[in-house]
Amino acid sequence: MGLRNASLTKSEKEFYAMSFALGIFAAIAVQKNTRDSRPVADEYKNNHPGTIPDTLE
Repeated sequence: MGLRNASLTKSEKEFYAMSFALGIFAAIAVQKNTRDSRPVADEYKNNHPGTIPDTLE
């Protein structure tokens, strides 16, 4: 990351490190939620043919 040798105060380094960690967590959470919501959309398609909302396609 380059924070170790940066000329910032310790609190600034901690802030940037925590922002990076939370950003990674958020990206993984979005990917997992997207992956897990796909079977729900497929199940809805199978049980309600011809009535699929745009949000599930």
